[in-house]
Amino acid sequence: MENQSGKQEGKDQETKEEREAEEKEEEDLDETEDGRQIEKPGQKKKGKKKEPKLTFKTAYDVMLERKNLKWVKTHTPIDELLGGQGIEQEEVIEFYGAYGCGKSQIVFTVSVDMAETTIQMELQKPVENLEEPGPLVGDIIFIDTEGTFKPERITEIAKARGYDPERIVKKIHLVQPRTVDEQMATLKQIPKKLKPALIVIDSLTTLFREEYIGREMLSIRQGMIRKHIRDLKNYVREKKCIGIVTNQVVGNPGATPWTRMEDRETEAGGHTVSFCIDNRFYIRKGGGITRIARLIDSSRYPGGDAVFVITEKGAESPLSPSSPEGAEAK
Repeated sequence: MENQSGKQEGKDQETKEEREAEEKEEEDLDETEDGRQIEKPGQKKKGKKKEPKLTFKTAYDVMLERKNLKWVKTHTPIDELLGGQGIEQEEVIEFYGAYGCGKSQIVFTVSVDMAETTIQMELQKPVENLEEPGPLVGDIIFIDTEGTFKPERITEIAKARGYDPERIVKKIHLVQPRTVDEQMATLKQIPKKLKPALIVIDSLTTLFREEYIGREMLSIRQGMIRKHIRDLKNYVREKKCIGIVTNQVVGNPGATPWTRMEDRETEAGGHTVSFCIDNRFYIRKGGGITRIARLIDSSRYPGGDAVFVITEKGAESPLSPSSPEGAEAK
């Protein structure tokens, strides 16, 4: 009897200690309105922290590494604002603007062209010892958070450009997250058999703005957006691919009739987004099929405006033969 009593007391003591540990762990966490638990600001994780290993390089070493970088052209005047070469490998670029301004048409067009380039390179025999790096090729990962991806539009662009639409759509891998958690998990769940060359998020902040509403949720929302962009940047650098995000706009309450056009609207997410993106473009409508892209911020290029049009071929130069202006010039 004494042995049984001792065992019972031991179990009770163990249960009490486990309960106290769980209560202490809950005290170290804040709970959001939707039930998520996050660490309190400044809360240190238990256990010995592992010392990170850092690598130092000279600027000369980095310059030599960058000689092997590749570019992807949009085949629009936007390329001229990016040094004439297009979107640089290992960078994240943003197109933001109002609904219907042409953001998705740009990423559709880039996706189709990259898919066609990949198909053509797969048909060719590999060539060794090239003096210049070949084109950036691989799979396209399209993260559609708004449910606006239309394969019919992809096939229309492909047909108008003389590509095989069935082969093109097989190179584009679509995922449509419905929650913030699903969106933030997409990069980790990309199938290992794929070799991504382009990651598209269309659009970046939609789900965050839907789930995290109100000023009391603002700091949490901004922190999660910042982490999502950082994860994307780390991914494109690791995989040596390209990231393109589209974004919505919100009105500037301080704007006046004399405020510059690009300052009357600002990208959703504010400074959290703007400080993390390599090149940011504001897209707005012109007249008819004409669109205007302004390079608002870049870590390398001076900025400026570029005019492009939306046709059956997607986004293209206004001087293209398929555009009305190009047809008249011809």
